[in-house]
Amino acid sequence: LDLVHRSAETGTRLYRPEDRGMGYGTEAKHLILGYAFEVLNLHMLWSQAWDINPRSRAAVLKQGYRPAGASVWRQMLHGVPSSDWTFDLLAAEWREARR
Repeated sequence: LDLVHRSAETGTRLYRPEDRGMGYGTEAKHLILGYAFEVLNLHMLWSQAWDINPRSRAAVLKQGYRPAGASVWRQMLHGVPSSDWTFDLLAAEWREARR
């Protein structure tokens, strides 16, 4: 959370496989977006997803984020170099999509 620049990173994780695909992550993210933009009055949010997690990338796009870039070989994941995708969402874009 960066109150000076009115921005923050968001994220959701569902550890139990039986909870995935039920809409819990989407609902949680929408509650976070509403709080961030309506209560905290933030200007921009960003989120990251591992390259090997296409479901996470699809979920972030579904929530209104747009691709903002990638970091190649940012970290090791299970002994293999892994890249990250970065996504962002402006408050104005979020409000427009809710109309």
